Amino acid sequence: ANMSIVDDAEYKNALHSCWSIETDFAKWFPDEIAEWIQYQSTILGVAQPYLSIPLLVAVSYCSHQCSVTAGANHTEPLILYGLVVGRSGTNKSAALHKILDIVKSIEVSESHTFESGTMEGLLVAMRENEESILAVYDEFSSFYDSLDKGTAGKCEKSRFLTLYNGKPWSKKTKTNGTMEIDSPRYNMLAFTQPSYAVQFAKTNTSDGFYQRFLLSVPKERFVKFNDKRECLNNKKELLDLESVIKRIYEAAETKWSWSLLMRPTGFMNSYTMK
Repeated sequence: ANMSIVDDAEYKNALHSCWSIETDFAKWFPDEIAEWIQYQSTILGVAQPYLSIPLLVAVSYCSHQCSVTAGANHTEPLILYGLVVGRSGTNKSAALHKILDIVKSIEVSESHTFESGTMEGLLVAMRENEESILAVYDEFSSFYDSLDKGTAGKCEKSRFLTLYNGKPWSKKTKTNGTMEIDSPRYNMLAFTQPSYAVQFAKTNTSDGFYQRFLLSVPKERFVKFNDKRECLNNKKELLDLESVIKRIYEAAETKWSWSLLMRPTGFMNSYTMK
């Protein structure tokens, strides 16, 4: 994609504007999960959205073909594109792999994740994994820059625009003939640098690609060693999040429909068979 140059003044203004936005992540989750995020973020020395955004995307992936009913006549496929922004040296990779390790602990015959490859490779991976995949990019630029490779670059970007809606996907391939997926669930999780995020935002608003991302640019957090040690010494009995994620994955295989009702203090979930 054609990424415009961002000067220093624009970069600093964008970064500090984002840092000024306070996100009360605790309202997104039940108390037990919020406590797990708070503890792990302290041990890793990272901002809490470094874990909360990946966790939301991971749950979305583990929900398979579930849908979300938000209101009487509005239903959406449960699909998230998560993008977390942080500068180098803020331990982004450790936070990413903390959540990925939980997902990968779920035993399946094929891989849960897709990290690089062609559109045909993505289609094959999704077909082999019950039409679902968790695309993971430790650096978002490696994904976005690849959309301009070859003559099919623009077509590929349009595919990721439509995958967000969970619509059927059919593609003629050289090696596998015509391949089809009835209900694709492509969830994306990525981290990137602030300067790249600013460029991405400037060049992708007209087609709605930028608006599809659950974007977080949290203020950096640096935890002193003594604070980490104190947290370890005072460790409480935390929720077994690995078991929770596994139960969501197994329950979603029966294709539940999730109805989300907004309340002032957060979300209340109700579940009905689809």
